[in-house]
Amino acid sequence: MTVSSEDLSFYATQSLVTDPSRHTALFADLPADVPVLMRTTRNLIIHYRAESPHKHGIPKERLREIDTRHVEAMLTRLIELKDGPITTPRALPERLVACCRDFTLLFISMARAKGIPARARVGFAKYFAPGLYLDHEVAEVWDAKEQRWYLVDPELADDYESPDGVSINPLNVPRDEFLISGEAWKLCRAGTLDPKKFMVGPDVDIEETRSWPQIRHDLIHDLVALLKIEMILWDEWANVCYEDHKRLDSIAELTIVPDVNTLKKLYENDKDLQVPEVVNSFDPLGGPPRKVSWLNRC
Repeated sequence: MTVSSEDLSFYATQSLVTDPSRHTALFADLPADVPVLMRTTRNLIIHYRAESPHKHGIPKERLREIDTRHVEAMLTRLIELKDGPITTPRALPERLVACCRDFTLLFISMARAKGIPARARVGFAKYFAPGLYLDHEVAEVWDAKEQRWYLVDPELADDYESPDGVSINPLNVPRDEFLISGEAWKLCRAGTLDPKKFMVGPDVDIEETRSWPQIRHDLIHDLVALLKIEMILWDEWANVCYEDHKRLDSIAELTIVPDVNTLKKLYENDKDLQVPEVVNSFDPLGGPPRKVSWLNRC
């Protein structure tokens, strides 16, 4: 794979979302070591669904931490919960209540702080429910020695095993176990995979979170994440419907083997894809949709 030095430099620097800003010093003593950064990240977050925070004494009102959008704000909250080095082991109530996107963002922020090219990828994991591909976000990290990008899932334990018995190495997730959105779109369009197998979760009975609408949603999120606009997964803004096959086919192809300059031109020339200052943000906790200014770092 040929990757330009400009692309690598782009992904080795912080975005508006991943910038730790006034908390940069928290990363100072971390090594430029991907396994250490992954395990440090895992020590900072409790998943709002998978790890049942209420069973660990975390009150219901803290579930709103899932809307923490910027790494700077995440670190502020983590300091409130437990001051001191972020490498110090934390009890579950001392961790940020969050989701896969936030594991990925904190990890990427640390990697970029150490000059390691890293980016978020939005797609579908095969390793959470047998026979299904569930909406998920992981990191993609550049391996300078092997000259390739590889997938890291900082949410997973080192010895993670899927419900159907497949061992998943979180430091090198197989490409057939996590499909980036462009691949998912392309394979479903070709009839190789069934779009009905793609969803947020089997327990989420909302039409827009299943099949083509969800694949289209994740494809747009993956596109902007590749441009270092790392949105919350329940944000919506793009004026592109899932029936617009030709347009989405093109986006899928460009995101499978992304080139930053090509993606920038696509984004800049298509207003329907551009993220406005205020986006519509849905509520996975069951509340009404909200209008949110995503540029607000507070």
